[in-house]
Amino acid sequence: LLMHASVFCPCPKGDSPSAKRQYDALLAGCVPVLVSDDALYAYDESFLDNGVLNSSDFALRIPEQTVVDHGILESLRKVPAETVARLQRGGAVAARYYRYYAPGRYADDPLPSRAYPDGGALALLVSDLETRVRRGEADSRWFECLAERAEPHLDIAKQF
Repeated sequence: LLMHASVFCPCPKGDSPSAKRQYDALLAGCVPVLVSDDALYAYDESFLDNGVLNSSDFALRIPEQTVVDHGILESLRKVPAETVARLQRGGAVAARYYRYYAPGRYADDPLPSRAYPDGGALALLVSDLETRVRRGEADSRWFECLAERAEPHLDIAKQF
């Protein structure tokens, strides 16, 4: 609840460059503040040659040493209002690509009703797999993936 009411959500360095908290912040509607020198988002064009998103459009990066030397609040107070608005708009666009289910389409959790994911995350994953197949980077399991995608996994009872 607090993330949904916040303008900024600090995302300190975790045990991997792509931590869950970064996605939680984005999906909650606040501006992720990446307090990590090596943080990255999946499908970020800054780090991947086949990236389709640019995290500088929706997230702030504050170097770790800056936070150590000056704290995080001093840096956030210096962010102009127009930059905050730009990041919030970019976050609304980017969040669509990291959702498994389309927002606003379901009154209740769609997984128990056996709805197959229809959000942007699935579209990005399929697009990435198609690119890998075209480049010859994937093995012959593509058709198995297509067959599996046709049916939802019914043994999963709750979305987390």
